[in-house]
Amino acid sequence: MSVVRLLSAIRGAFEGKGQIHAQALPSSDIPPVPLPGSQPSSWREHCSTRGPYTRFRVAYPRGWQTTSISESDALHLEPSDDSRNTSVTFSFAAVPVVGPQGLLDALELLAESRGVRWVRSAARIDRWGDDAWAASWGWLESGGDSPPRPTWVVLVGHDQGMIFVTASGSRKEFDRSRSELSDIISSLRLSPSTILSPEQFPSALCELLNDRRAQGEHYWTFSDNGRLVSRKLEVRLWDLYRAYLIDRELDDIAAALDARDRNAIETRWAGCDFESVRAQVRVVLRRRETVGELPIVQIPIAGELVACPVLDTDDRMTFIPQMEAERWGISPSELLQSAVRALDRGGELELLELKSPDGQDIDGFLMADEDGYDSGRLLCPRIRKLIGELLGGPLIVAVPAAGIVLIARDYDVARNCLAKASVEAFECRPRPLSRQLWRWTEEGLEPLDI
Repeated sequence: MSVVRLLSAIRGAFEGKGQIHAQALPSSDIPPVPLPGSQPSSWREHCSTRGPYTRFRVAYPRGWQTTSISESDALHLEPSDDSRNTSVTFSFAAVPVVGPQGLLDALELLAESRGVRWVRSAARIDRWGDDAWAASWGWLESGGDSPPRPTWVVLVGHDQGMIFVTASGSRKEFDRSRSELSDIISSLRLSPSTILSPEQFPSALCELLNDRRAQGEHYWTFSDNGRLVSRKLEVRLWDLYRAYLIDRELDDIAAALDARDRNAIETRWAGCDFESVRAQVRVVLRRRETVGELPIVQIPIAGELVACPVLDTDDRMTFIPQMEAERWGISPSELLQSAVRALDRGGELELLELKSPDGQDIDGFLMADEDGYDSGRLLCPRIRKLIGELLGGPLIVAVPAAGIVLIARDYDVARNCLAKASVEAFECRPRPLSRQLWRWTEEGLEPLDI
């Protein structure tokens, strides 16, 4: 079992200064697994999501503050009272857990990474609800002249992923807060293991489609941009995944795909006049260098970005050839205006909150519709005005990839956070857009140098 992403996701919880020394807690000092239980109605709740999929939910007292990092699927909690020296972190990793052995293997790797002698017999194992397992373990950690700090680790996981919970603090405060920490952890809820996660869904669907494949039909595979492909048919996975979450029937999704013609490119728009397709016009942002030589409609925006009007169907977007626009007798700017109006009058906008460092305020949002058009929404005046009213201040934007649009109120900390996230995501995403930050004003996007 690979736990590389798991260890990467929680690395922030274990950063120390100077040389670290750690030793495993005695078995008698390791708390039992805090099994799922109810929480007071007055508690707040945090929901970690990936598009339409819920990673996990957890509740916490009103005297605690949160810091969430959407890209790492992590949540950090600590008391608002600075004198209480304790904290708890929840980190999700899309690593399947096959029974208790998977949890023990992950704990052993973590122990090795921290230089702690692994004592398998000291870990406590228990069932977590109907479909998951949980493990409890811990160690004492000290650095320099500071007194040892206990760290309590609880792993909870099933076939769709794992939650890594770490709680630590000063010895006195940790002992005093142990009951409260147990109550917080016991409020944790994962999505059922019967619901495929976004990471597991593509391979499960592809495997089912190929099992259904008749002799002579082409295999289903994945393209570099993350689409499901069979011959010349390309299908956007997020639309299929949303349908799956509603019906929860993978067989129905596969049957619908099998009914499609895989031998020809989509031709439903051929020969239509513009009024027939106006309702399907949308817009996306792309890098000039990736589409510059294509004979499609594209309008320069700023810097390296261009706007590309597209035609939308239920499962794909199609770039508009220049010759088709000429046949319609419509200019690129008129096409863009029509596309922007269609996006701007769309339905409810999906926004994930980005909290301030103290967890008290909303500093920004991750635009998370994940229908492929989030980048194009940066051209929409109504959406810009709405987000500006919610954040209350000048807006800055990071758009490192087609599926990542980060919007924040403009101040130094936000600039640094967005700049770092932009560079990191740009380097690893299959459809990168821009490393830099942008101002988002009434006039549109403007490059921002920092």
